[in-house]
Amino acid sequence: MAICEGITVLDLGRGFATSLATMVLADNGAEVVKIEPPGGDAQRSAPAWLMWNRGKKSVVLDLESTEGRAQAFRLAGSADVLLEDFVTGAAGEMGLGYEALEEVNPRLLYCSVTALGPVGDYRDLPAYEGLVEARAGGYRGLAASMHRDAPTYRVRPEAGYATANLLVQAIMGGLRVRHRTGKGQRIQTSLYQGMTCYEAGSYEADQKRLGMVASDGEAPRGAGLHLLLNYMVARCKDGQWMQLTNNTARLFPMWMEAIGLGGIFQDDKFKGAPFSFQDESHRVELRRMLLAKMGEKTIDEWMDIFMEKGLAGDRFLTTQQFMDHPQTIHNQGVVEIDDPVVGATKQIGPLIRFSKTPSTIGRPAPRVGEHTDEMLAAVREPAVAPRSSNDVGAVPKHPFDGFLVLDFAGWLAAPFGTSLIADLGARVIKVESLAGDEFRSRGQGRGRTFQGKESLCIDLKNSEGRKVIHKLIAKADGIMHNMRGDAANRLGIDYETVTKINPEIVYLYAGSYGSTGPGAGRAAFHPTAGAMTGGALWQLGRGNEPPPCDEPLDIDEIDRWSMALIRANEGSPDVTAALAVGTAMAMALYHKERTGQGQYLETSMLISNGYISSDDFVRYEGKPPRQEPDRYLRGTHALRRLYRTADGWVFLECQTQREWESLCRAIGRPELADDARFADHASRQIYDGHLVAALGEAFSHRESRHWEAYLCSAGAPCVIADHKSPGEFFLTDPNLQENELIVKTHHPVTGPFYRQGPPSFFSMTPARAEPAHLLGEDTESILREVGLDDDQIERLKRDAVVKSPADAVVAQPG
Repeated sequence: MAICEGITVLDLGRGFATSLATMVLADNGAEVVKIEPPGGDAQRSAPAWLMWNRGKKSVVLDLESTEGRAQAFRLAGSADVLLEDFVTGAAGEMGLGYEALEEVNPRLLYCSVTALGPVGDYRDLPAYEGLVEARAGGYRGLAASMHRDAPTYRVRPEAGYATANLLVQAIMGGLRVRHRTGKGQRIQTSLYQGMTCYEAGSYEADQKRLGMVASDGEAPRGAGLHLLLNYMVARCKDGQWMQLTNNTARLFPMWMEAIGLGGIFQDDKFKGAPFSFQDESHRVELRRMLLAKMGEKTIDEWMDIFMEKGLAGDRFLTTQQFMDHPQTIHNQGVVEIDDPVVGATKQIGPLIRFSKTPSTIGRPAPRVGEHTDEMLAAVREPAVAPRSSNDVGAVPKHPFDGFLVLDFAGWLAAPFGTSLIADLGARVIKVESLAGDEFRSRGQGRGRTFQGKESLCIDLKNSEGRKVIHKLIAKADGIMHNMRGDAANRLGIDYETVTKINPEIVYLYAGSYGSTGPGAGRAAFHPTAGAMTGGALWQLGRGNEPPPCDEPLDIDEIDRWSMALIRANEGSPDVTAALAVGTAMAMALYHKERTGQGQYLETSMLISNGYISSDDFVRYEGKPPRQEPDRYLRGTHALRRLYRTADGWVFLECQTQREWESLCRAIGRPELADDARFADHASRQIYDGHLVAALGEAFSHRESRHWEAYLCSAGAPCVIADHKSPGEFFLTDPNLQENELIVKTHHPVTGPFYRQGPPSFFSMTPARAEPAHLLGEDTESILREVGLDDDQIERLKRDAVVKSPADAVVAQPG
């Protein structure tokens, strides 16, 4: 039984987020019916459309007509899930709002996606990726991290990818509630809530910078310059570039030893490397030494050494090259589908590997309207019969209320995933060593990987500690870790041991490369995945790629290109991986609720980051090249681009022909709409440079605020792009409070702290947004829960098996 088998989904969405979410649902057994306008979805020309819509059915309806709306209403009346991303209120005006549909289908999960929330100043903004990134400071923040002097277009659709995952997680929670109660409900999220998954770290940094919160433990001295060494990029002897990520106290000395520089720690200048230096010039000196040393061998020679020594580092690839990587193929990351339009294709494989309910991918994307007659032939009954009144259970407080998940993972790429499950109501216990998750020592103790979780501080290397954990495992519904090699086995939490204790537990391994295959057990950090999956080279922009491999470069040129690649390889891949972890756990917990069945499941950083680059993770004969940003990183074409105004920058995003025509009228250039060069999207691509020049000249005459207000009111979406950083926008924009997208919490040591709001909103079983707990804050209460008395707890503390802060205070939402 596939996880979503028997679930019918009506997809009214037009954007990447809803398409990707429903692709994951279709891959896992749902019947997804995509509603297209006459002539087909406007995005069908994108090469990846045929992948994002594989396995779905196509129904053509004219939602501007009375008949089309009535047909859509009829389909929604028997659906289990509906997704829409219309501007706030538009669905209701068509007679397809939640209130109307809930009357005829009370079991329906009605899922809405907005730009920045359904109320306030941004309620009429369409849910377009670039508009949200620009208005919320994302492009200004990227410019700062890439050391550029103007807002910088982000190529990876972080907000859309995150929102897709938040949608699937919320749908699983909603289905779980419906399974218990027989009742559907309304679910709302936004592209901004997706964006906060990536930007939450900057929100904390700005609170510290502005003196709004006290320190909870600083990062190691010099960590702000970590890109120079820990995450450095080196050019090898054969001209290939290698991303290096040996950024821990254990891995860095191993790297130095492996490349023949193990003696550097005897030199006073380098004894604190890579975290602290008496003089920053010593850091630069060591960097030059490392760049020279890495240039002594080819990348194949270094890869052999790194694989043998267990070091972290890998190649820079394009997304198309990543499709052919041995680990990608081993992870079932590529599937073959015969498409009726383009022929044989290779596409990205399943996001998650389930042992008992594997994803089934095989059916191609539908032709326009292929299933219209079939789906409209008769009114179908709900796919899952309603429970009798005697079977309806109590309404849970939160979507995943009552589930217990144990989190043994460290850093960010896995633990943030279970934070999202905690936000949806699961009880998550973060199991930490006596020293705590190393992420705490980086000044992240209040942050997203700890929020909403209890903290149990225990030594699993001690047999007494393992006994305690085994008692918890017996009570748990799920377990997650990201340990490499045989670490889980040595600590007594390997799959075989765990399932002997609790046969029906959900067991999730959140790997970097994967548990098996050529990269099994290898360490990876966010730049590794960014380099391998094509995101870094994509972010450089058209014409900005590094010199050819056979072109000689001196050390200064290597240093310059190294920094360019580092800055293009932004820090999103960890969060990208964590979002898939959250989705995997949500899907498996719903399946456990539905069937009582646990299972082994696995995600990997590589495949997750393949998904965020999935626009180019498809291959077929005649496929157009990937759409890249211009060399100045302003955008991908004239109607999705940053423009300089009289006093700053705006971002324009017109996705429809109607928006394009509205733009022409609004800027006083109606003749552009009649110009054959700009008649349609394909023509505009050919003459893009001419259109950029024409629009650039128009924008230069007025201020940004004028353009935002005037064009948005005229139906040509455009927003200010440079007025605030992500953190400033989060902390000062009143619309976020109005939409409950910022929540004031209280940290037990440092006091008030503002965190991102819940990932989704539910009309019946709300999600939550709680603070982080101190290291070991919940140790004693958890020990009592598994049957230990005060004397036993004190003995474990004396024997350094567990740790509990004497001044622990229960953290409460502010």
